[in-house]
Amino acid sequence: MPTSTPWDIYAHQLFSLGYGHPLWIPEPSFQDHSSTQREVHIGDVGYLREGEFHPLFNSTRSDSHPSNTLGVPNDFIPFDTTNVVIRPCRKVVQGRLCSGSVQVIQASGELGGGGVPSISANVGFEFESRLAWDTCAR
Repeated sequence: MPTSTPWDIYAHQLFSLGYGHPLWIPEPSFQDHSSTQREVHIGDVGYLREGEFHPLFNSTRSDSHPSNTLGVPNDFIPFDTTNVVIRPCRKVVQGRLCSGSVQVIQASGELGGGGVPSISANVGFEFESRLAWDTCAR
């Protein structure tokens, strides 16, 4: 049963597009109990809360690395990524990503001339919702 929080609906609707887990708050976060702001890196272990990733430690760094200031598990040995093939991320090429129940159905623009200049634009969406919310990411 889907939840009704905006961040869960957002992730549920957009996950199937194949770009990873959609975060409601994608900006770099502050490490818990720290004033250090940092981005997510390969090997980060953490948790999601209200659509934001909170890193706890990095599994590819030593226990003394600055990203591991909150500590690491007992008997921690960093994961060796020497022989791991990491493929580049698939780039989002669309200007707008929408869940399967949202479609852009029309787009138009107009530029006026003569004595009074005017500019207008219209974009239409068609919604067929199976949940409380439909989502678009831009």
